[in-house]
Amino acid sequence: MTQNPFQSPPPGLLGELADFIYRAAMRPVPEFAIAGAIAFLAGITGRAFNVYGTGLNQYVIAIAGTGRGKEGPRSGVQQFCAYAKSGVWHDKGIPNQTPTLDEFTGPAEISSGQALLKHFVKQRSFVTFAGEFGHVIERMCHPRASSSDIMLRRVLLDVFMLSGQHKRLEATIYSDKVNNTDAVISPSFSLFGETSPEALYPHLDERMVALGLLPRFLPIIYSGIRVPLNVDGHKAVPSVATMEHFASLVQRASELNSHNVAFDVPIAPGAFEFIGARGYVDSLADSIINEATHNTVVAEMWNRAHLKALKLAALVAVGRNHTAPEISLADAEWSFAVVKHGIEAICAKFEAGEIGDMSQADNAQHDTVRMAIREWIERPWDEVKKYGVPDEELHRIKFIPWSFISKRVSGLSVFVKGGKTKAIHAAVNELVDCGEIQLVGPYDRKGLTDSEAKLYRLGDDSTLRQRFFSRELSRQHLRRS
Repeated sequence: MTQNPFQSPPPGLLGELADFIYRAAMRPVPEFAIAGAIAFLAGITGRAFNVYGTGLNQYVIAIAGTGRGKEGPRSGVQQFCAYAKSGVWHDKGIPNQTPTLDEFTGPAEISSGQALLKHFVKQRSFVTFAGEFGHVIERMCHPRASSSDIMLRRVLLDVFMLSGQHKRLEATIYSDKVNNTDAVISPSFSLFGETSPEALYPHLDERMVALGLLPRFLPIIYSGIRVPLNVDGHKAVPSVATMEHFASLVQRASELNSHNVAFDVPIAPGAFEFIGARGYVDSLADSIINEATHNTVVAEMWNRAHLKALKLAALVAVGRNHTAPEISLADAEWSFAVVKHGIEAICAKFEAGEIGDMSQADNAQHDTVRMAIREWIERPWDEVKKYGVPDEELHRIKFIPWSFISKRVSGLSVFVKGGKTKAIHAAVNELVDCGEIQLVGPYDRKGLTDSEAKLYRLGDDSTLRQRFFSRELSRQHLRRS
């Protein structure tokens, strides 16, 4: 697991915003302070600055147990904005640009995809802070999701990549003309969602990852203790230097947005080999994806790692110098550490079987193993030998090698969620305990193979054996061959 990067915020405005959110929080947690700062700054700069042709908008999801402080970013940003717009921090000689903050703060709740599409007419670069977002994900990804929730999922998928200067969200037309929307140039939508693990993890599965929604998010997970109450949080005040820097950035972003132009953030020579095209991050993601042939979760989660690291690094650079930002090696390394930390945390939870509704997983895993055994018995040798079992005689006498079962099912979704090898062993052992299959003993395997790997055969009970050949046994678990 990557070392926690949240203990050392980056320099510049992103770090300063995180510091304020931390000091203002009722229960200060560094992870959530940085998560809130990323989403807030992305809402302001997402359309005005680009990197590699895409805007800097961010989808951030903060995950922690009840009462752990994940509500702090929303209240902290509200407190910061109220102070910024009050004008008490500057004298009459400093122009106060912060009233334009209202341009960048979006609605607290989005009821449907159609509502979000129509809102882009009013705001083209903004951030929404959404509470209990795990329930929203559940609705959007449910097999029987409503049309409005399906549309919301589609819009979130599309808009993530449309914030670049030359991108546009096309017009939509409905039978009811009231719902029609015009085309929007470079919409930049940033989102901060907070949720408990209980509200999110049961609804995540390989299908949701494959849809591309979860890989677009920057997951920031806190599993630590409930920190003591900060009774002075409401008294937190940002420094004058921070406010001057912030007001200048808001003015710069507003000017760029008003002209529909974006500043393309370059990468410093010292950072290019790390985060540039075909650099370290890009090559690492390629190698992980190529090696994860049978693991959809790992492959999909790493698919956008390079892009997310670039967008975050550019955000850090803009926070340091919005007049002439440039991604430094330090910006790149910190940003990749944050992205990698989230990916590894989610993948580890899938691997450990902590994600997904496991109430029906055992039955699905048992059926998957049954179907693998059925394939070994029914299919010709030429079709099953590709799984690396060298001995055709085992196939002829219908002895099922453990290696075939393992290789055949290890990349399938029910075992990706269930912890792979451990879950496969558990499913096979359950079938042995039930008498559906039997472990081949030393006497019966003598002379067949020199390997000590386990071999199985169908059990003697004819009723149990029928399960393997019943027409009711669905093949859906083995479609991903």
